[in-house]
Amino acid sequence: DVCSSDLSECLVDGLEKIIEYSNTKITVSLGSQEITFWGDDLKINSFTREGAVVQGNITSMEFSS
Repeated sequence: DVCSSDLSECLVDGLEKIIEYSNTKITVSLGSQEITFWGDDLKINSFTREGAVVQGNITSMEFSS
């Protein structure tokens, strides 16, 4: 995963599915791992087989398996 220095955008590689989607919380599955983004005005800008771009005011990220 690659995030901009101001955490306004993160590229998520290997995205399999979106589990939860709201403007304050986005959880995605990478198969054996999940990533939750917390923040304000969150959105997924693009979604392809290769990955997705999460944009907004990202305040934190949580990784779980």
